[in-house]
Amino acid sequence: MKINLPIALFISFSLLVCPTIRANDFQRQYDYSLKLYRDKDYYRSNSEILKLEFQYPRQTRLSDIKIYNLRNLLYLKHYIELENQAFSILQTPDNYSPITIQEILKILTLSYLKQNKAKDAFQVWSNSFQGDSVKNFPQEENIEGLIDPQKAGWYSTILPGSGFLLSENYGKAGTSFLLNALFIAGCINYYHQKKWGITALLLFFEIGWYQGGIKASIEYADIYNQNIIKIYQNQWIDQYINKTVQP
Repeated sequence: MKINLPIALFISFSLLVCPTIRANDFQRQYDYSLKLYRDKDYYRSNSEILKLEFQYPRQTRLSDIKIYNLRNLLYLKHYIELENQAFSILQTPDNYSPITIQEILKILTLSYLKQNKAKDAFQVWSNSFQGDSVKNFPQEENIEGLIDPQKAGWYSTILPGSGFLLSENYGKAGTSFLLNALFIAGCINYYHQKKWGITALLLFFEIGWYQGGIKASIEYADIYNQNIIKIYQNQWIDQYINKTVQP
């Protein structure tokens, strides 16, 4: 069967040009999705990345796409979806380069830290990395300067307001001490005047304020600890993760 020369030339031209056009389209869409990511438009960036994965399932740069997909999910705080996708990738590590796997593990660790799941984060990290990053991992036992919330509660039980001193809330410590002292002084004063009604009312408020002070001193100790942990975590993240996870 004879093949028409113009048709043969057209087919040959298409076979040569179409892959190039398709590759250029991929690169253009890829660059656009990265631009959206750097502009912190994570929703649109993620949408463009999902579109790329659907249109170009055999693209050799899919590993880069998946990393940026996980980063978008991280900043969108879609942690469950991120973890599901990360574990799905980690089940077939041979399909990805070692560098890609390391990047995914770092993003997964960061996701756990963002959710205050330090134990899960440490398990992922310690199973994959070694050295100072494991030794200095931001777990409570590695962080100095934390206080015992129950100790703060006992302090305020013995001397109202003193528990706030442990969490460096000096204003609340002074306020709590003065108000408790005023209520107690009022109770004693009206008791000696035999004004039982006012005495009972002041005693009622004093008991409530006293118990509230104990509870608040425990809560502020927890907040104090969380702030220290967050500072330590941010320092650790800057040193061991941000250099590679950030664009």
